[in-house]
Amino acid sequence: QAILNGSNLDEQLRIMKLLVQMNDQPKRIEPAVVGLFSKRSLEEREKLRDIQTYAITVLGNTKSSSIKAIDYMISVLPNYGNDTDAAKEALVKIGKPAVPSLMNRLDKTTDQDGGIQYQLLTILGKIGKDAMPAGKSIQRVLSLTRNSDVKYAAEAALQMIQ
Repeated sequence: QAILNGSNLDEQLRIMKLLVQMNDQPKRIEPAVVGLFSKRSLEEREKLRDIQTYAITVLGNTKSSSIKAIDYMISVLPNYGNDTDAAKEALVKIGKPAVPSLMNRLDKTTDQDGGIQYQLLTILGKIGKDAMPAGKSIQRVLSLTRNSDVKYAAEAALQMIQ
């Protein structure tokens, strides 16, 4: 925890790699892991991004219900990088606690947001029955979209949450 709260990115990267392998054991230091999302670095941006990607994986493994962590994961979905893949996986693992934030983000989309709509619908569908409260949001996207991939994802998500 002291290393994660510090400023040595090399040590933080080493610790995060270790924490990823520990599955749900890092639950005790969850606040320190969530705190990594607030850090910024001009010189070592890529290393910090790797650390934050590992943090996403760790928080998925611990099934974190931290709103700050869930909102961060949703915010990286449009990046289409390693952090995006980690976030999709983590949000599905987190499940029910992530549904309100996922619904909120889906409700803020428009017809021009096909990529993020597709990702959100896919995640909600994979969460399954625990995502049932999102039914109205999914139905709204289904009725408004002209994108065939988004329409298909919405139909599939509706089937999977029932």
